[in-house]
Amino acid sequence: MLTAIAGGLLCFAVVTYAVVPSIQALDNVLEIVVTALYPLLDVLILVLLLPLFLAFRKGIFGTAYALLALGAALEAVGDLVFTYVNLAVGYYDGHPLDLLWFLGFISYAYGFWRQHAGFDLPE
Repeated sequence: MLTAIAGGLLCFAVVTYAVVPSIQALDNVLEIVVTALYPLLDVLILVLLLPLFLAFRKGIFGTAYALLALGAALEAVGDLVFTYVNLAVGYYDGHPLDLLWFLGFISYAYGFWRQHAGFDLPE
């Protein structure tokens, strides 16, 4: 139930503040579909990760999987912030939001490395 409510609210916010303003000036149907789907699929990723984050709090999954999920969440949030920043201010190379993507990639790499190494630090 919590996942459905959070997903609905997040989807409403993304459609209102990111999708509608970004497709208003587009004429090509393919551009409209891709521009609308990209942030909505990021919302889907975040909604699918929410139950996993709740399971991580209970210690059901190991650290490697938590790092992989964190990497996916950082990438999705980075994409959503990119869409909004591109509409509101304008994105430029070296923008601080690049840190979200960078930290997401580091989290992926460290999670895959921990999974491959097959160890877990003592708690």
